[in-house]
Amino acid sequence: MIDLYEFMFKQRLTTSRRHCSTHWCQMAPNYLAIGGPSYTALINVFRRLVSEGRWATAFRVAHMILFDQVQR
Repeated sequence: MIDLYEFMFKQRLTTSRRHCSTHWCQMAPNYLAIGGPSYTALINVFRRLVSEGRWATAFRVAHMILFDQVQR
């Protein structure tokens, strides 16, 4: 299982769970602090990555979604 925040942190795309929750997941600031991401949040992350042209990272997130590899 992969922790979404840890993955995004290792990719140097975020520095805090709050930033990851609001910017990437497009959810409340405490969203990742209280639990794992929903499929809606993961799709938001994927869409944002694609819109920013971060194809390799978007591919990894799509793989997480399709094969349910996210820590919940």
